[in-house]
Parts: sequence; structure tokens; C-alpha cells
Amino acid sequence: PENDIIRATGSRARMWGRVSVIGGALVAVVGLVELVSGEGGDRIIGLIVYGSLAVVPIMIGLHFLKSGKALEAVVTTEGDDIYHLLDSIESLGTALLFQLEAVVLWVLLMALGLVTTTAIPSFATDLRERAYQGAARADLKDLAAAQEASHASAGAYARDLGQLDFSGRGGVRVTIVSADRDGWAATSTHRGAALLGCAIFVGDAVPPPTPVGQRPEQRGVPVCD
Repeated sequence: PENDIIRATGSRARMWGRVSVIGGALVAVVGLVELVSGEGGDRIIGLIVYGSLAVVPIMIGLHFLKSGKALEAVVTTEGDDIYHLLDSIESLGTALLFQLEAVVLWVLLMALGLVTTTAIPSFATDLRERAYQGAARADLKDLAAAQEASHASAGAYARDLGQLDFSGRGGVRVTIVSADRDGWAATSTHRGAALLGCAIFVGDAVPPPTPVGQRPEQRGVPVCD
């Protein structure tokens, strides 16, 4: 009965070893296909992910095969039962260690994937919006310089951008809200973030609101959402 139990356990260990090796080999094939068809950074990421997902089960499978073979040797040989039994236990322990490392690795990959799909896009969006606001703010500062030049030459602030030596940045829309000889006001938005923008006023002009309702408090100093 003891031999039957040991033989059955060895057979199951070898069966699981074959399944694990075949599974790892299939993942490796998929990884090779992704490596050939991918581009740039995607190929590197695919190589790391599929490589780790392929190597770990293959190593686990090989150690289970070795453990099962050693268990079957306990039954089929004489005089070396303890040696074969210890060899099987050692191989099984190594396989379990690989499984533990695989679990840790997969948890890290899942956490990395979660961060990649949530935090990084949000951070990138924030950076883009800051860049858009920076361009909108810079255009208002350039407009202020052009308006002062117009006032110095014509004695009044321009009501239309075409009257000024002014060329805005790509994607930024600047609107002169009001202008006369005593002051002017304007707003700016970027087409990439139309719900955010900046506003400025000079002289006696009424401070205009930004898209979210903020109004500048200091003359000549743009305020942005």
C-alpha cells in the first residue's frame, strides 16, 4: 500500500510537471509572436511580461517532473529509498519556491498595470493641462506688450487683434473683451482644454472671468484656472 501511494503521488507530480512545462511553452510562443509583431517599447514590455510568465511555469514543471521521477524511483529501486525521497522533497521545495516567487511577480505586475492604467494617464493629463494653461498665460503677456505698444503709438488700446503686432501660439484663442484709451481686458483658452483658461485686465477695464469664474485682481497680471 505504501508503494502504491508513493507511485501515485510521483505519477501526479510528473503529470503536473508536464502540464506546467507545456503551459509555459505556449506562453513563450505567444510572447514570440508579440515580439515579432510589436513595435518599439511594446516589444520590450511584451518580452519582459511574456518571458517571466513563460520561464516560471517551465521551471516549476521541470522540478515537479524531477520530484515525481524520484518518488517513482523509491518504489522501483532498492537500497536508495531515503536518497530518492530526499531528492524528491528537495525538488518539490524548489518548485514551491518558484511558485511563491511567481505569485509575488504576478502581484507586482498587476500593481504595475493598475498604476499604468490609472495614475500615469492622470498625471499625463495634468501635465498637458498645465502646458495648455502656460501657453494661454504667455499669450496674454505677449498681448499686454502689444497693447502697450499700440497705446504708445495710437493713444488707445486696440479692440481687435488685427490692429496689433501680435501672433499667438498654436491652439490658443485670445479674445479682447473690451478696450478703450483707459484700459483693456482679454481672455485666452487653449483648444486642448477649452474649459480652462486665463484672464487679464489693464487700467479701468472690468476684470473678465475665466471659464470657471475666476477674475484677476491685479492689473496686468493674468489669472488662470
